[in-house]
Amino acid sequence: SIEVDMDSFVKAYQRYAGEPWEVLTTDRLLVRETTLDDVDEFYKLYKDQEMTRYMEGLFENPEDEKRYQKDYIDKVYGLMGFGVWTLVRRDDNRVIGRVGYSVRNGFDDIELGFLVGKEFQRQGYAYEACRAVLDYGRDILMFDKVQTLVTAENEISINLCKKLGFKVCDT
Repeated sequence: SIEVDMDSFVKAYQRYAGEPWEVLTTDRLLVRETTLDDVDEFYKLYKDQEMTRYMEGLFENPEDEKRYQKDYIDKVYGLMGFGVWTLVRRDDNRVIGRVGYSVRNGFDDIELGFLVGKEFQRQGYAYEACRAVLDYGRDILMFDKVQTLVTAENEISINLCKKLGFKVCDT
């Protein structure tokens, strides 16, 4: 159909022009590819120590992070067609987190990852984003199995994963 062709054309143009793809929208959120401008917003999200208690932080130097992100945008989005994306609140266009898929060394399954900034937590954004991204993974990317790795102490994420339908396989 023409619609699919038009979408493919738009996506090809966006890739060529270095513009981010809009992956999906929910009632309150936009999930889109990360841009270099997002990096400054990520530093605001990650500055709360809570954010890196259970996960890796950013490079100390924002220029290093931007170089890393540029490489990621070119290689991962272009090659894989998926990756970790930026989470934007639609009503005010604020970057509130990150969500998406990655391939982790030593594991066979695709991994779902998510992060919502401290001030945006406890409002259902993580569930809303992850639910939509899991549906997208199943329906569009054709993933039949997805894993998520969560530290045992991170009870909030564990509860979210259970609510999303994940089963504990290993500790």
